[in-house]
Amino acid sequence: MEMSQIALRCDTRYVARLMPSQKVQTNPQSINLHSHATYLITGGLGHLGLNTARWMVDKGAQHIVLVGRSDASDTARQAITQLEDNGAQVLVVKADVSSRADVVRIFEKIKAYYPPVRGIFHAAGVAEFHPLQDMTPQLIKSVLDPKVAGTWNLHEITLGMKLDFFVCISSIASVWGSEGLGHYAAASHFLDIFAHYRHSLKLPALTVNVGALADGGMHYRHQKHTVMRERVTQIGLKHYSPQALLKMLEYSLEMGVAQQVIIDIDWTTFKELYEAREHRTLLKQIKVQLPKPFKGQLGQLGEVLHQLKDASKGDRYDILLAYVQNKVARVLKLEDSQLPTPEQNLMFMGMDSLTAMELKNNFQNELGIDIPTVKFLEGTTIAALANELAQEDKKREIEFLVTRK
Repeated sequence: MEMSQIALRCDTRYVARLMPSQKVQTNPQSINLHSHATYLITGGLGHLGLNTARWMVDKGAQHIVLVGRSDASDTARQAITQLEDNGAQVLVVKADVSSRADVVRIFEKIKAYYPPVRGIFHAAGVAEFHPLQDMTPQLIKSVLDPKVAGTWNLHEITLGMKLDFFVCISSIASVWGSEGLGHYAAASHFLDIFAHYRHSLKLPALTVNVGALADGGMHYRHQKHTVMRERVTQIGLKHYSPQALLKMLEYSLEMGVAQQVIIDIDWTTFKELYEAREHRTLLKQIKVQLPKPFKGQLGQLGEVLHQLKDASKGDRYDILLAYVQNKVARVLKLEDSQLPTPEQNLMFMGMDSLTAMELKNNFQNELGIDIPTVKFLEGTTIAALANELAQEDKKREIEFLVTRK
């Protein structure tokens, strides 16, 4: 099926609700899968797919179909052997779910050898980090196909079947976006809408917006994603295991919801970054602990304060200017020969919410001055920031700066 043939009307934009983490007060009854049923896992040869297969077998499933576009790796073959040693029959099918013919072939094989399908776990997907300007139509299509065309093929072909669940693995990028993943966010958002659409038809569906998955997750599969893993950590997202995801998935299936966000996150860090430019209603129910007022002592602070203490009034601004200049160069990872000039616009130099937060933290930890993050993202300059620090310095009257030469 061509992408242009897929038309899913949705007059309402469904958005996941984020709530502060709470301990679950009820213990949902454990899910038991049928031994005389088949469970289909797309992306089945990946780390999450194989962990899901193991979880299904632990829950009583005895017929598992693993679908992947590539041949099984040595690790995957070992995992399949373990599943079979535990009594499961495992069928591996090499297929592309974005191809309707391939999906038809999958179900023909199941019909010939296995019991009826009772559950689908759709984890197939392609995720590569690309700046928006580098995205080509073909690249975007390669990311959309498994999530959009693949999901729709599975939906249409199983419409006459009695399914207990139809789980789609979406991404947190669909909820609040992610740098370099615009195409993947769009594909994931289709899954979110699709689950609500299936619910409107009184059919089972659950889309799970997955956060930073460890041990084979998207950020761990390729060495070139090291930088992205670091950025994920910087914004407050914490990596969690596929096993933890599946535990929460089980609870979500018991609740019967259409969409569930499953993340491990430091809200204090994330909320400040996410709302750096404007207030976001998405996080209005999230309460964070504000930083404590500055109460540092000279011996515990940065070298720049020692310089300020011994400087004349006329030299203090120049010290602050040089300090900001060097800090900006450091957070933006500029070479010594690229030291920015005082009048350069920080946004034009590549300042974003993450680097702004790093700069803000430097000022807070080394000067005891808290500058709102938005100040760094308004097209300000190094000179303007130095002036802001000077004004805040006077306003706060830091203990040892009160004495003037």
